[in-house]
Amino acid sequence: MKKRDNYKFDDFITDDSFTKFAKGKSSSDWEQWLRENPDKSETAQAAKLFISNFRFKKKRVAPKKVSSEWLKLSERLALDKQNINGRLRTVTQMKSWRLAASLALLVSLLGGLLYSGGLFSESETYTIIEAPYGQIKRITLPDSTLVVLNSGTRLKYGSRFNKWKRNVVLSGEAYFDVSHSTFKTFEVQTSNNTVRVLGTAFNVMAYTNENTHKITLERGSVQVLGQVGSEQLKPKQAYVLQRTENLHKVVDYNDIAVFSAWRTGMVVLRNQSCMELTQKLERSHKMHFKVENEELKTTRYSGAFRTKDPITKILKVINATTPINYKVVGDTMFIR
Repeated sequence: MKKRDNYKFDDFITDDSFTKFAKGKSSSDWEQWLRENPDKSETAQAAKLFISNFRFKKKRVAPKKVSSEWLKLSERLALDKQNINGRLRTVTQMKSWRLAASLALLVSLLGGLLYSGGLFSESETYTIIEAPYGQIKRITLPDSTLVVLNSGTRLKYGSRFNKWKRNVVLSGEAYFDVSHSTFKTFEVQTSNNTVRVLGTAFNVMAYTNENTHKITLERGSVQVLGQVGSEQLKPKQAYVLQRTENLHKVVDYNDIAVFSAWRTGMVVLRNQSCMELTQKLERSHKMHFKVENEELKTTRYSGAFRTKDPITKILKVINATTPINYKVVGDTMFIR
């Protein structure tokens, strides 16, 4: 018997216990196994969809279309005849790899027919949620996933969310507490990375106007897909990307929760530059900052403040450790 670790699409759909699991007749041990083997979730998800939809909804496709596509497939794979050494002979048996290939291609063809025939024919519409500067917004997605958006953040998801996959597009910073699903992966797409999970809690900071992007994991497991390779994060780890250099690293933190403290109204600084500090203040207090003191640009800051604290109070605290002069003109703060 083939080990489950080596299962491919055709192995799943021909396994009686998996078929029962996909039909909801028996949970057996598949759910636990898939939690322990997230790399197999997409293949298992496709097999489940085939079992629950394609196999039992054939009437949605016109018989002539199915016959036509099967004829094309037969000719393409030479299922009826093949020429070997100049002689024509009938093929009575297919190798397993050819059977798997034909099955996968047939699923693809039927999928296209079902899609165009009405099963998935509804047009895609999108929901866009924004948290303007000075605000933090909490939302619950259709799959019961909790999302908290930081100031200056935009989240987008389609009307097919939670039907096949759970995909969202993020610009800015957000905290996700993802509702677990064995078959439906949850993906967060940013300008540079894709974060893929099944159920977990993590923070993504990916402002398009900032060089540093950071993904921090509080619990569960996430896979971060980048332009070069991927990383699997464990709890209390962070994926840190420097965009201009296209370099990333994985860092361990004991106090990983500080990176999502903003959702409770706190902003925590950990040896951060003056530019990083002013970027946080711009989002939390809806102000523009112009630093005219060159020495301050090389200063590093550590500490914390509440987003509801007046900007003048925060600057007084900064002034206690690093003498500064500041002046407000309209909605711009000049720091000298």
